[in-house]
Amino acid sequence: MAEASERSWIPPALAVLGVALGCALRLDDFASLFLYGDELHGLVLSREGYGTILRSFDPSGSGIALPLLQRLSRDLFGDALWAFRLPALAGGLVGLALVYPMGKDLVGRPAAALATLALALWPLHVYASHFARADSLTLGPALILANGLHRIEADARPGAPWMALAAACAALLPWLQPTAAGFVLAAGVGTLLALGVERRPRRR
Repeated sequence: MAEASERSWIPPALAVLGVALGCALRLDDFASLFLYGDELHGLVLSREGYGTILRSFDPSGSGIALPLLQRLSRDLFGDALWAFRLPALAGGLVGLALVYPMGKDLVGRPAAALATLALALWPLHVYASHFARADSLTLGPALILANGLHRIEADARPGAPWMALAAACAALLPWLQPTAAGFVLAAGVGTLLALGVERRPRRR
């Protein structure tokens, strides 16, 4: 027991290391690299008014939420390239930081710490966070939703804040990235099935 207690600091330390490493990779040349890929489409749309953005849908993959946040960021911080990329970067870093606190209840502390390190080094997540992709906005809400549904499934009377938070994330995710609707549907149906199986009376 004493040995296990002495090693209890290792998972959170690995998670902190992963977040620090992920920040370094995502911030490297963040404000100086040229626009790449679909950023050119997003830049054009982010110059439109808020009403036009809300009535539009970028088929290149930015959706509605990211251009809207990019427009807001540019209004607040100016037309610098880093301001245009800031919403995707912030979304990616928030998602990375939430892997350990949200994941430890789902898969345990060691696995959540290793997942944080893996995500920190995952090239696709680095790319999405660095080059203004809407995918970077989805991980944080998806983790909160998964954790909330886990609490609802594990507790017959979960707290109202967790239920409200799970419902808010379920509604938010398809708006942030339409492809996230599949995850929301699968997670919701899975939770309902699990609750139905647990509450079904067993035959003797």
